[in-house]
Amino acid sequence: MRIACLVSGQPRHVDQGIIELKKFMNGIDVDYFNHHWLDESEHGVVKYSANRSDMSVWFTEEKTSHVILNTLSPKKYEFEKQIRFEPKRNYETRSQTKQEPWAFMSMTYSRKRVFQLLESYVNESSNSYDFVCLTRTDMMYQRQLDTDFFSQCDPNTFYTLKEPGSGWNVDYINDPFVFSSFDNMKHYCSLFDDFDKHWTNGIDFCLHRLAMAQMKEIEGIQFDSILNKSDWSYIRTK
Repeated sequence: MRIACLVSGQPRHVDQGIIELKKFMNGIDVDYFNHHWLDESEHGVVKYSANRSDMSVWFTEEKTSHVILNTLSPKKYEFEKQIRFEPKRNYETRSQTKQEPWAFMSMTYSRKRVFQLLESYVNESSNSYDFVCLTRTDMMYQRQLDTDFFSQCDPNTFYTLKEPGSGWNVDYINDPFVFSSFDNMKHYCSLFDDFDKHWTNGIDFCLHRLAMAQMKEIEGIQFDSILNKSDWSYIRTK
């Protein structure tokens, strides 16, 4: 089976995270696509997680882009200077997250853009993919996927990483590594365009809840999770 793996967002902890991703997907026929907020004018500038409760320190270097390109050899990629998004509403008046609206918009725009890169490549090359994954650079895994893993998955199901709690995959989506069919993932990656509609319709401002509202628009879609919570974690440094 042929897999597309989209990697987006802030290039946090790339040195370790990209290697972790390659090991996790080892033995699988996978093509990578990348969109990151990466600009040489900000090399060496110390940054923190967008989640204000997580003060993990990270920064980019001159080698950051080379690590991504040399390790993943993406079919298409785009590095661009961070856009400071301006929310058109005060979403924090009805919110269940510590993530600031502009940071949410940054994350979801990057997801939209990396899917556009995939879609462009598919149209230009006439290639197709059985599943599309979406992830980030600051993940680590305690195991790797079996080489026949995706052959056992259902394209009509949206898969997430397992997180304890009865609300996951019911009311909200755990999003650090997700995958489904091409069409399902296209809809997921269009949340940047649709989140205001969901918020206006009563969904509290929260990436996980807004993402679930987005995916429940797909008739008949199912949800499932993979791995145990002990099998994955975020890379964090203080």
